[in-house]
Amino acid sequence: MRLTKAVDLNKGSIFTTVKSGQDRYTINKRYFTLGTAPQTKQGKLYVPASFISKVLRQAVTVEGQQILIRPAADGLSETGVITSITDADNYQAVHIRGIGTEGIVLNVGKDTRLVRKDGSALAFSELHIGMTIEAQHSLISTRSLPPQTPAYQITVLDAESPDEFLGTAGTIQQVITAGDGTASIRIRGSALSGKSQNEVVLRLTEATVIINSSGEAVSSADLTEGAKVIGFYSPFLTRSLPPTGTALKVVLETE
Repeated sequence: MRLTKAVDLNKGSIFTTVKSGQDRYTINKRYFTLGTAPQTKQGKLYVPASFISKVLRQAVTVEGQQILIRPAADGLSETGVITSITDADNYQAVHIRGIGTEGIVLNVGKDTRLVRKDGSALAFSELHIGMTIEAQHSLISTRSLPPQTPAYQITVLDAESPDEFLGTAGTIQQVITAGDGTASIRIRGSALSGKSQNEVVLRLTEATVIINSSGEAVSSADLTEGAKVIGFYSPFLTRSLPPTGTALKVVLETE
């Protein structure tokens, strides 16, 4: 009979289990691999150096013949536009920087701080698609597509935001220029909510916010036929086919 040595470790909010000979590690009951299995030698259990950085979230450096372990950053910062919100069965999350398998999902827990740009608090119910946010989140994420990670703080960066955004993610089919020089874009793709449209024409105005997936401003000249975008607009649409509305925010998906 072969005896398998194992050890349970706790570091703050991190709980992990390590078993000798098994490249199967856990972080808070989620399994993953590091490419190297722990080994037992002379009664001691050895783990790869990547265990220190990826599991225990410590920085590992080599100076001469010394291996130094220092505390790493507590988390990462991510800026993006909310494309979907989940609030069901005691599970809350927001999806930013894309739709479907793209972007990242921020899991919101009881300790997640939700604030406006001026520092005032807001409720989860006040978040909606179309908002540009900055999120501080864990270094640890799942290997799913999109990856999921716990959010420490979510800050809404919009100075003002309407009570409701509709959204369509897709490709610009046509750029339309009116006689007065104003431009509109026709987007065909996927509706982001029940009231949103799969195809919509959006007028661009001086108030339209045009940004990339990271929240950085881009030029309206980049909104060309064939470009992948996410258009956000108010529920006030014409009854035409496709309906026409005013673009409040357009996110250009860049490589």
